Amino acid sequence: MLLILLTVSLTILSVLIEAQEDSLVLYFSFDEEVEEEIKDLSVHRNHGKVSGKPKWGKGKLGQSLAFDAVDDQVVVPTTESLAIEVAITMMAWVNPGKELLNDW
Repeated sequence: MLLILLTVSLTILSVLIEAQEDSLVLYFSFDEEVEEEIKDLSVHRNHGKVSGKPKWGKGKLGQSLAFDAVDDQVVVPTTESLAIEVAITMMAWVNPGKELLNDW
């Protein structure tokens, strides 16, 4: 039992440490289920404000937000850490909820 607890604790700790890398400017886990603010887990603390009425749900890992494609969004204020002038990689897990064929 102690080994399982230690393994889970170390796994959680490693995820939190990964989010503290300087080059990571924004990391939303969507695990807090707070109505108005989404916490940025990067060292830059670029927290987002929820606009509209997205719905909380179960994600691939942890929680997720479901947007209505009309007025739901997470707005992040402009900060120096987000003034990106070089090539970057953006990553997101997106579930469109239906098959999209030539529908952009």
